[in-house]
Amino acid sequence: MKLKKLSAFLLAVMMTAGTIAGCGQGNSKGEQETKETVAQETQNQQKSTGELMGDNLKFDPAAQIAGGEDVNLSIWVPAAWEEYYRKWTAEYTKIHPNVSFDFTITSFDDHWKKVPLAIKTDSGPDLFWMHNSVNEIMIPHMEPLPEEKFPLDKVKSDFRQVESNIIDDKLYYVDMGLMTGVIFYNKDIWSDAGLTDADIPKNWDDFREIAKKLTVKDENGNIQVAGFNTNNAEYIWVDLMYQQGKWLFGEDETTPVFSSLEALKAAQLMNDIYNVDESGSGTQPKGEEAFANQKAAMIYCWGWASNYFKSNFPNLNYGAFPLPVFDENNFVAYGRNNGDVSLGVSKYSDDNKKQAALDFVLYQMCNNDMIIEYDVFDGMAPSKYSLTDHEAIQEEPVLKVEAEMLDKTIWPGAVPDNYFSDIQKYIGQSILINKTKPEDALEEAARMVKEGLDGKNFKTVERKSALADKLTTQK
Repeated sequence: MKLKKLSAFLLAVMMTAGTIAGCGQGNSKGEQETKETVAQETQNQQKSTGELMGDNLKFDPAAQIAGGEDVNLSIWVPAAWEEYYRKWTAEYTKIHPNVSFDFTITSFDDHWKKVPLAIKTDSGPDLFWMHNSVNEIMIPHMEPLPEEKFPLDKVKSDFRQVESNIIDDKLYYVDMGLMTGVIFYNKDIWSDAGLTDADIPKNWDDFREIAKKLTVKDENGNIQVAGFNTNNAEYIWVDLMYQQGKWLFGEDETTPVFSSLEALKAAQLMNDIYNVDESGSGTQPKGEEAFANQKAAMIYCWGWASNYFKSNFPNLNYGAFPLPVFDENNFVAYGRNNGDVSLGVSKYSDDNKKQAALDFVLYQMCNNDMIIEYDVFDGMAPSKYSLTDHEAIQEEPVLKVEAEMLDKTIWPGAVPDNYFSDIQKYIGQSILINKTKPEDALEEAARMVKEGLDGKNFKTVERKSALADKLTTQK
């Protein structure tokens, strides 16, 4: 959407309004009439452009918010997102001068301690940074997206896996972007080993041979450069299960399952790369650290590492490729995905504030520039279909690969964090560090992971996936 003329007009309006506001307390009848005139002129200008923002779901900049009355929204975001949201709330205020934003900045550690406590009070947020990992805590306090403003058919036409985000027949947010696991590889080490782009493996058998070729050992057989490192991301086991067409949870959608031949095949692959091929070591640093310090030629990691490397190791020469699969001619999915979602709206806010807050969420969902900036910053591929091939995504090697993979990934739902940490411990680290037999590691995981989920009130949404008809329950 091209808003250059509109933006110039709005800037002039805002400057005029600022000059007027500087002359007094802003409460006189004359000033109120001036403000109403400015708002009306703004809306008339927007209407004259005839421009709506969005693909199927539309944001109408000419729609009046809160009857033109002043609305101040309290918005709480972690410090990492402050600059981003200050920028885009300022852009929104240019469209709706009667809506302003009051920021409270948190840390990631404190955000979910402070927001749940504050939201039911007058000091709590009207809008807040949301994450699907806290659904159980926050959904009871959130305003669902109303059908009349967010028609579900149009939302589904624009965004991936909307069905998986519906809770009790209500939608509270959409994924701004989706992240998944990819293989990062060091281009210099790759080239020194005589490898080219033509050697990028598509299946695990070829991958194992490449990893062996890239592994460097000292005279005592100690690994100096691991061909492959998945330390601190041993939950790769989950991806290996989806690749083989098996659900992670039983038919009750709550019980984790580890008892199939496919579960053993996944654990055995992890074992064989480290303990048979000796291409990796469980005693190496975690993957991203080893990779950054040239101690690993390939790692399994998620898209967030792209910005970690760019920010902290700008000279690191790396590329990315999709996760290999067991059979590239016959596989269900690459693995799991997860997303960062649109802002949450408090159900406790008054009607005018809810209307303005929901309108800003609509703006967020319809503003492609806002979505792209979010995704590039966070290392995600767009959830929005129309942005998959966006130039900014295609020029980022990791995001480009994620975008290629998205339609063959599965969101299991807001699985409690301990599910993945327990898989890391009782399958991954047990096998890769302690060299436990894969079948024994799975047996222990079946006990301990289930115990860790007891009382968590979790139910998977993996069966809502677009790939659901291709997967079956483990036996």
